[in-house]
Amino acid sequence: MNSIAIGPIVITYSLMYTALSVLAGYLAVRLQLRNTPQQDRKAVLDSLITAFSVGLLVWKFSPAIFDFSIIREHVSSLLYFNGGTRGSYLAGLVVCVILAVQSRKLRKPIFYFPELLLLGYLAGTAVHGVLWFFREQGGVPALGTTILAVMILILHIRQQPRQIGAPYPLFVTLLWLSLGRALIAFVGPEGDSAWFVFSVGQTFWLSMALLSFMVKVLLEKKQTKSA
Repeated sequence: MNSIAIGPIVITYSLMYTALSVLAGYLAVRLQLRNTPQQDRKAVLDSLITAFSVGLLVWKFSPAIFDFSIIREHVSSLLYFNGGTRGSYLAGLVVCVILAVQSRKLRKPIFYFPELLLLGYLAGTAVHGVLWFFREQGGVPALGTTILAVMILILHIRQQPRQIGAPYPLFVTLLWLSLGRALIAFVGPEGDSAWFVFSVGQTFWLSMALLSFMVKVLLEKKQTKSA
Protein backbone atom coordinates (compact mmCIF):
# COMPACT_ATOMS: atom_id res chain seq x y z
CA MET A 1 0.00 0.00 0.00
CA ASN A 2 1.18 3.50 -0.83
CA SER A 3 -1.18 5.32 1.50
CA ILE A 4 -2.76 5.28 4.96
CA ALA A 5 -6.49 5.81 5.49
CA ILE A 6 -7.57 7.71 8.60
CA GLY A 7 -11.35 7.64 8.42
CA PRO A 8 -12.34 9.37 5.17
CA ILE A 9 -8.88 10.96 4.82
CA VAL A 10 -6.27 9.20 2.72
CA ILE A 11 -2.65 10.22 3.29
CA THR A 12 -0.06 9.02 0.81
CA TYR A 13 3.42 8.00 1.89
CA SER A 14 4.92 10.56 -0.48
CA LEU A 15 2.98 13.29 1.33
CA MET A 16 4.24 12.03 4.69
CA TYR A 17 7.80 11.93 3.37
CA THR A 18 7.46 15.52 2.20
CA ALA A 19 5.99 16.66 5.53
CA LEU A 20 8.80 15.01 7.52
CA SER A 21 11.41 16.49 5.15
CA VAL A 22 9.96 19.98 5.58
CA LEU A 23 9.98 19.51 9.36
CA ALA A 24 13.64 18.42 9.25
CA GLY A 25 14.50 21.46 7.15
CA TYR A 26 12.72 23.77 9.59
CA LEU A 27 14.55 22.26 12.57
CA ALA A 28 17.90 22.63 10.78
CA VAL A 29 17.24 26.31 10.09
CA ARG A 30 16.08 26.87 13.66
CA LEU A 31 19.26 25.20 14.93
CA GLN A 32 21.37 27.41 12.66
CA LEU A 33 19.69 30.48 14.18
CA ARG A 34 20.16 29.35 17.79
CA ASN A 35 22.66 32.14 18.55
CA THR A 36 20.55 34.82 16.87
CA PRO A 37 18.67 37.23 19.18
CA GLN A 38 15.14 35.97 19.83
CA GLN A 39 13.31 38.84 18.17
CA ASP A 40 15.49 38.66 15.08
CA ARG A 41 15.19 34.87 14.95
CA LYS A 42 11.39 35.08 15.13
CA ALA A 43 11.28 37.61 12.29
CA VAL A 44 13.47 35.41 10.08
CA LEU A 45 11.49 32.23 10.80
CA ASP A 46 8.19 34.03 10.25
CA SER A 47 9.48 35.28 6.90
CA LEU A 48 10.47 31.77 5.83
CA ILE A 49 7.18 30.25 6.96
CA THR A 50 5.20 32.96 5.19
CA ALA A 51 7.17 32.56 1.96
CA PHE A 52 6.84 28.78 2.05
CA SER A 53 3.10 28.92 2.80
CA VAL A 54 2.42 31.37 -0.01
CA GLY A 55 4.58 29.33 -2.38
CA LEU A 56 2.66 26.17 -1.50
CA LEU A 57 -0.66 27.88 -2.20
CA VAL A 58 0.63 29.25 -5.51
CA TRP A 59 1.82 25.78 -6.53
CA LYS A 60 -1.46 24.16 -5.51
CA PHE A 61 -3.75 26.63 -7.27
CA SER A 62 -1.53 27.55 -10.24
CA PRO A 63 -3.68 25.39 -12.61
CA ALA A 64 -6.13 28.30 -12.42
CA ILE A 65 -3.47 30.26 -14.35
CA PHE A 66 -1.99 27.61 -16.63
CA ASP A 67 -5.24 25.73 -17.40
CA PHE A 68 -7.81 28.45 -16.91
CA SER A 69 -10.26 27.14 -19.52
CA ILE A 70 -10.42 23.71 -17.87
CA ILE A 71 -10.66 25.08 -14.34
CA ARG A 72 -13.40 27.50 -15.40
CA GLU A 73 -15.56 24.57 -16.48
CA HIS A 74 -14.65 22.34 -13.53
CA VAL A 75 -13.75 24.55 -10.57
CA SER A 76 -13.78 21.60 -8.15
CA SER A 77 -10.82 20.09 -10.01
CA LEU A 78 -8.59 22.54 -8.14
CA LEU A 79 -9.06 20.33 -5.09
CA TYR A 80 -7.56 17.33 -6.86
CA PHE A 81 -4.83 18.78 -9.06
CA ASN A 82 -1.68 20.81 -8.47
CA GLY A 83 0.60 22.94 -10.58
CA GLY A 84 3.18 20.25 -11.29
CA THR A 85 6.50 21.41 -12.70
CA ARG A 86 5.19 24.69 -14.11
CA GLY A 87 3.52 25.49 -10.80
CA SER A 88 6.72 24.76 -8.89
CA TYR A 89 8.62 27.25 -11.08
CA LEU A 90 6.00 29.93 -10.42
CA ALA A 91 5.95 29.13 -6.70
CA GLY A 92 9.74 29.32 -6.56
CA LEU A 93 9.68 32.73 -8.22
CA VAL A 94 7.08 33.98 -5.72
CA VAL A 95 9.13 32.66 -2.78
CA CYS A 96 12.25 34.41 -4.10
CA VAL A 97 10.41 37.72 -4.43
CA ILE A 98 8.96 37.46 -0.91
CA LEU A 99 12.33 36.62 0.64
CA ALA A 100 14.09 39.37 -1.33
CA VAL A 101 11.60 41.90 0.06
CA GLN A 102 11.96 40.50 3.58
CA SER A 103 15.75 40.48 3.30
CA ARG A 104 15.70 44.17 2.47
CA LYS A 105 13.16 44.87 5.20
CA LEU A 106 15.19 43.03 7.86
CA ARG A 107 18.49 44.46 6.51
CA LYS A 108 20.04 41.06 5.92
CA PRO A 109 22.84 40.20 3.46
CA ILE A 110 21.64 39.23 0.00
CA PHE A 111 22.63 35.57 0.53
CA TYR A 112 21.20 35.31 4.07
CA PHE A 113 17.95 33.58 3.14
CA PRO A 114 19.50 31.49 0.33
CA GLU A 115 21.92 29.98 2.85
CA LEU A 116 19.11 29.15 5.26
CA LEU A 117 17.11 27.61 2.42
CA LEU A 118 20.14 25.55 1.41
CA LEU A 119 20.54 24.23 4.95
CA GLY A 120 16.85 23.36 5.09
CA TYR A 121 17.11 21.65 1.72
CA LEU A 122 20.08 19.54 2.82
CA ALA A 123 18.37 18.41 6.04
CA GLY A 124 15.11 17.69 4.24
CA THR A 125 16.87 15.79 1.47
CA ALA A 126 18.71 13.63 4.01
CA VAL A 127 15.48 12.66 5.78
CA HIS A 128 13.60 12.09 2.53
CA GLY A 129 16.43 9.94 1.19
CA VAL A 130 16.45 7.72 4.29
CA LEU A 131 12.69 7.22 4.14
CA TRP A 132 12.78 6.55 0.41
CA PHE A 133 15.65 4.09 0.74
CA PHE A 134 14.10 1.93 3.47
CA ARG A 135 10.42 2.23 2.59
CA GLU A 136 10.46 2.43 -1.21
CA GLN A 137 13.77 0.63 -1.85
CA GLY A 138 15.25 3.68 -3.50
CA GLY A 139 18.55 1.91 -4.04
CA VAL A 140 21.87 3.63 -4.73
CA PRO A 141 20.42 7.05 -5.72
CA ALA A 142 18.45 7.40 -2.47
CA LEU A 143 21.34 6.21 -0.30
CA GLY A 144 23.88 8.34 -2.16
CA THR A 145 21.69 11.43 -1.92
CA THR A 146 21.29 10.92 1.83
CA ILE A 147 25.00 10.43 2.49
CA LEU A 148 25.90 13.41 0.29
CA ALA A 149 23.37 15.69 2.01
CA VAL A 150 24.53 14.70 5.52
CA MET A 151 28.23 15.15 4.69
CA ILE A 152 27.77 18.56 3.06
CA LEU A 153 25.45 19.70 5.85
CA ILE A 154 28.04 18.80 8.49
CA LEU A 155 30.89 20.44 6.54
CA HIS A 156 28.87 23.60 5.99
CA ILE A 157 27.85 23.93 9.62
CA ARG A 158 31.44 23.32 10.78
CA GLN A 159 32.47 26.50 8.99
CA GLN A 160 30.86 28.41 11.83
CA PRO A 161 31.21 30.74 13.60
CA ARG A 162 30.80 33.26 10.81
CA GLN A 163 28.13 35.59 9.54
CA ILE A 164 25.20 33.85 7.90
CA GLY A 165 24.96 34.85 4.26
CA ALA A 166 28.67 35.05 3.43
CA PRO A 167 28.82 34.30 -0.32
CA TYR A 168 32.05 32.29 -0.59
CA PRO A 169 31.13 29.40 1.78
CA LEU A 170 27.66 29.29 0.24
CA PHE A 171 28.92 28.81 -3.32
CA VAL A 172 31.57 26.31 -2.24
CA THR A 173 28.80 24.27 -0.62
CA LEU A 174 26.67 24.60 -3.75
CA LEU A 175 29.59 23.48 -5.89
CA TRP A 176 30.16 20.26 -3.95
CA LEU A 177 26.43 19.59 -3.70
CA SER A 178 25.95 20.05 -7.44
CA LEU A 179 28.91 17.84 -8.35
CA GLY A 180 27.69 15.13 -5.99
CA ARG A 181 24.11 15.25 -7.25
CA ALA A 182 25.28 15.23 -10.87
CA LEU A 183 27.35 12.11 -10.17
CA ILE A 184 24.41 10.42 -8.42
CA ALA A 185 22.17 11.33 -11.35
CA PHE A 186 24.35 9.18 -13.61
CA VAL A 187 23.61 6.04 -11.56
CA GLY A 188 19.91 6.84 -11.15
CA PRO A 189 17.06 6.51 -13.63
CA GLU A 190 18.04 8.05 -16.94
CA GLY A 191 14.85 10.05 -17.47
CA ASP A 192 14.30 12.14 -20.59
CA SER A 193 17.20 13.62 -22.47
CA ALA A 194 17.34 17.39 -22.18
CA TRP A 195 20.61 18.25 -23.89
CA PHE A 196 22.89 15.99 -25.88
CA VAL A 197 23.17 12.74 -23.85
CA PHE A 198 22.32 14.24 -20.45
CA SER A 199 19.02 13.87 -18.64
CA VAL A 200 17.14 16.82 -17.16
CA GLY A 201 18.55 16.12 -13.68
CA GLN A 202 22.12 15.74 -14.93
CA THR A 203 21.89 18.92 -16.99
CA PHE A 204 20.52 20.91 -14.06
CA TRP A 205 23.15 19.81 -11.53
CA LEU A 206 26.03 20.14 -13.98
CA SER A 207 24.85 23.67 -14.81
CA MET A 208 24.64 24.50 -11.10
CA ALA A 209 28.15 23.15 -10.58
CA LEU A 210 29.53 25.26 -13.44
CA LEU A 211 27.76 28.39 -12.19
CA SER A 212 28.95 27.83 -8.61
CA PHE A 213 32.53 27.25 -9.79
CA MET A 214 32.52 30.47 -11.83
CA VAL A 215 31.18 32.51 -8.91
CA LYS A 216 33.71 30.88 -6.59
CA VAL A 217 36.58 31.86 -8.90
CA LEU A 218 35.31 35.44 -9.16
CA LEU A 219 35.04 35.71 -5.36
CA GLU A 220 38.57 34.35 -4.93
CA LYS A 221 39.93 36.92 -7.41
CA LYS A 222 38.08 39.67 -5.57
CA GLN A 223 39.55 38.52 -2.25
CA THR A 224 43.05 38.40 -3.78
CA LYS A 225 42.79 41.96 -5.10
CA SER A 226 41.51 43.31 -1.78
CA ALA A 227 44.26 41.53 0.20
